[in-house]
Amino acid sequence: MNIRDLLLIASLCIFNICTCAADTIDGLWLHDRSANYESMSAPISPPSKILQILDGATPISPRCITQLRHSPYHPGGAFQSLLKSGEDEPSISAFLVNQFGFKLQASTKLYQADPRMSDCNNLGQSFLVNERQLIAIHGGFLFHSFTRATNVSTSTQYKKNPITNGLNVSPLPFSVSSYMTLCAPKIQTIKQVPQATSKCAPLYFPHVASSESQDKLTRIIGSHAYQAGGADNESKDYNNPIQHNLHPVFLIFPPMGDVLLVRVDDMERANNRDPIRGAYIAIKNDTVTGQLNEACSFDAAYLCSGGGGKPKFQLIESGEFVRIQ
Repeated sequence: MNIRDLLLIASLCIFNICTCAADTIDGLWLHDRSANYESMSAPISPPSKILQILDGATPISPRCITQLRHSPYHPGGAFQSLLKSGEDEPSISAFLVNQFGFKLQASTKLYQADPRMSDCNNLGQSFLVNERQLIAIHGGFLFHSFTRATNVSTSTQYKKNPITNGLNVSPLPFSVSSYMTLCAPKIQTIKQVPQATSKCAPLYFPHVASSESQDKLTRIIGSHAYQAGGADNESKDYNNPIQHNLHPVFLIFPPMGDVLLVRVDDMERANNRDPIRGAYIAIKNDTVTGQLNEACSFDAAYLCSGGGGKPKFQLIESGEFVRIQ
């Protein structure tokens, strides 16, 4: 048995390996650039400009959730197609350095995508990861480079900003569908009351408002009249939800100057009530200045886009959501 056969067997065994380091890849990743190993001048782009990964799971699309499994990097593990076509690892290593500034070394992590999702996974089968960079390899020769986004929850500029009230901040871009897929199932309830959790970090930091909340920002969010702002449910109990003993689950995002963007979701299920759909609110000078009752997703420029990726609304400095014509 030759060395390439051994490498192939090793790569196939990855899905039987269990490791406690599987959270290394978790977080928000932003696309940097792509390259085709077989045709350097060929223009290519990834299926998505952002990757949101939690517990090793990433939504390639809303209907394609792929699990990434970790193994310590071993020579040749991610490059079987290229090795079989006659390339060697020094040439591949030089390509990664020249195209992406990515160096293969002992600290490099290797992840493999669940092969059962190969029909819908057009991002990558192998993923090389270091502290700041991720390389997705699709079809053996298409390479997509992503850079790890800054962990805004630990940023002192947000922690000390009075508008965030010291609460953990969730990063932008933000995808509603990814949030509901990756994080919402981790939000536990006690006696049907949702509980704040850190299990969705570093992607999401859900907070919960209640009638016992003491801080000003949480009370503003919990006492807002959501039905008056356009949300709807039959019981009409989300005009001042905390007054109705309800508990809105919310995320806060990095402020846009003195305007704070907040995502609010009604996650309390009961036989005698109909939950509202999620909403965005904007807060300026301790006042709710706008409400958006859309399932669109916000990017770092505070543009909210629908499923097709076309921007639909813009949050502006006045704290209003403006429809884009």
